[in-house]
Amino acid sequence: MRSSAIALFVLFMLFLHIKSLAKRDEANASLQNLVDTIKHTNDADSLWKLIEVKIKPPTSITEISNPNTAKSFTEREKSNRFLRDVGLRFWYLYPNDERRLYWLYNTISPRFFPYYWENASQGAEIITKFGSASSIAVDEEAVLNWTMIYPKLREEFMRSLLINDSLKNLFREHELIWILTTHLNSNYRLAKKLNVLNFAKLFEEYSESYWQEWNNSSRNPYGNPNKYAQAILTRSNSYGINFKDLQLMISFLNNSTSSTEIKKWISKARNYLLLAEKPFKLNHATLDGQTISLDQMRGKVVLIDFWATWCHSCIGLKPRMKVLYDKYKSKGFEVISVSIDTEDNKERVLNVEENIGADWPIMIIGGKSKLDKENSLKTKIWNTFNFSTIPILMILNKDGKLVGDLGNFTNPRKFEEELIAWLEE
Repeated sequence: MRSSAIALFVLFMLFLHIKSLAKRDEANASLQNLVDTIKHTNDADSLWKLIEVKIKPPTSITEISNPNTAKSFTEREKSNRFLRDVGLRFWYLYPNDERRLYWLYNTISPRFFPYYWENASQGAEIITKFGSASSIAVDEEAVLNWTMIYPKLREEFMRSLLINDSLKNLFREHELIWILTTHLNSNYRLAKKLNVLNFAKLFEEYSESYWQEWNNSSRNPYGNPNKYAQAILTRSNSYGINFKDLQLMISFLNNSTSSTEIKKWISKARNYLLLAEKPFKLNHATLDGQTISLDQMRGKVVLIDFWATWCHSCIGLKPRMKVLYDKYKSKGFEVISVSIDTEDNKERVLNVEENIGADWPIMIIGGKSKLDKENSLKTKIWNTFNFSTIPILMILNKDGKLVGDLGNFTNPRKFEEELIAWLEE
């Protein structure tokens, strides 16, 4: 009776995912040969080969070139969807095969989790053109199926004696990235019927144990959980979450969590949220010897760009920043470049800015040298708001209050519309 029930459950789960595959005409068209192969694959090793070929590392530079083109996004999404669907088949067909745990670890990792876009090509075009996945249509059935199945899979992974503590912590880190990345898409959240409080619960669930393990580790080999929590604050607009929603989320977490680490983060997060009500203070010398104070910039819309010479994604934002600056400077738009480098990197900072023709104020706030960084303005700001990673953009209105962040800027068309509105206030 028990084996019959398991067999029926396996068949039911396979039916759901085969049905989900059938919906994706575009994916089926390019992967039909592999799908046909799966249908006729009856042994674990043959099925595993289909999984293994998807999770092997790149073997040449051509495989990893142009990672952010529409074509590469399309191919990655299709491949990752296929990897997950085939892996689920393997999981249920071969419950005693240890390789299924390796598949689960990979399908949650940043390189291999699917976004469940309804149309891979259209999703790729949107994210390439606008730099944001905040409103891409998703395969709701597939999202719900995975949401229903995943907790059981995770439970088995975490319970397994084959998985050491180090790997479990890396898995937790991958989960946080997966949750925060996929949930940038409001349609993904809608498919799961998640409101702001549900999202807060989800964040708490997946971050609490990871945060604790990270804090207890003497070497801290894992990604700092603060940087993932920071994403909710400094990219809130990417999640479609406004400051009122953030305040609701922070209050909920403060009342619900027992984690001292999350409570520490909340205390600093509140300092950041206060910037929507109380002007941000910045008073520092620029590289040309002048002293810039934000108090002197009332009446302007100011974009503060926290960056560093070693941060490629930060530097990648600057050309578009320069286009907008040239276009709207005469209307009251100002950019302040705030490098967190140390002053002994001054030449590198200037080289970056000169390469894009920047003519805005430039500051270095990382201290005179690495020996001085603990006393630097950068450390003071980072400690106040619990920042841990860059880029960070602060967009201040004419009253000096925070109205936007990196999440706004990553949607070029919408940001320019918002900038015009702020300038006209």
